[in-house]
Amino acid sequence: MRDPRAVVNSVLEVDWWNGWRGPQGWTWGELTPAQKAEWEHHHRSFAGLAAIEMNILRTATEDAKQSIDPANFMEIRYEDLCDAPMDTFKDVVQFCELDWSKRFERAIASFRLRNTNYK
Repeated sequence: MRDPRAVVNSVLEVDWWNGWRGPQGWTWGELTPAQKAEWEHHHRSFAGLAAIEMNILRTATEDAKQSIDPANFMEIRYEDLCDAPMDTFKDVVQFCELDWSKRFERAIASFRLRNTNYK
């Protein structure tokens, strides 16, 4: 899970986001009347459209979680992953009932994660 504002900012920084073509050119289908009103409220801005996309994804995730046994689902906060990647991955490995290895630990240690939610 990540702060939705940071996700919107991140989406707006990539050229491959298909929202740059507007809602008629993206892959999320037609806007509902409520989404269209929201987009109009934000002067048809790309930031507004990216926020609508974030809400579509967040709603779909919450809906999907309802059909999954909580024992089979683990949420990870982006901030926690960035602050303590080794501890977070240890929790994931344990949740998945996998064995921890020094090779995996070295692989994790080779990456530097940086929390960019401040943007």
